[in-house]
Amino acid sequence: MIRGKPVLAIIPVRAGSKGIPGKNLKTVGRDTLLERTIKLSKACTFVDQTVVSTDDETMFGVAQRHGVSSPSLRPAALATDNALTIDVVLHTLESISFVKGYVLLLQVTTP
Repeated sequence: MIRGKPVLAIIPVRAGSKGIPGKNLKTVGRDTLLERTIKLSKACTFVDQTVVSTDDETMFGVAQRHGVSSPSLRPAALATDNALTIDVVLHTLESISFVKGYVLLLQVTTP
């Protein structure tokens, strides 16, 4: 919480990277990029909830194994090269009925 308002961390990850296929599940040290980002979010004392937005079953499973919610798989239209991050964030907020508070965007490839 910050100033009495909840903080939601959204981690957007998708399959289908053209430059480095499967980059979100690449291992750095002992953890994948996705796992590292989930652990970072969970370690932040001010983050109240972490949500992974993904179109990929494997990444969905990683989120679940780490105790992070992922409301459902992201629609294909929001998982293209041309999809805008803001649209992914808005879809995620609608999916979990987030009303008031702060949103923290954590991208796994930009630590």
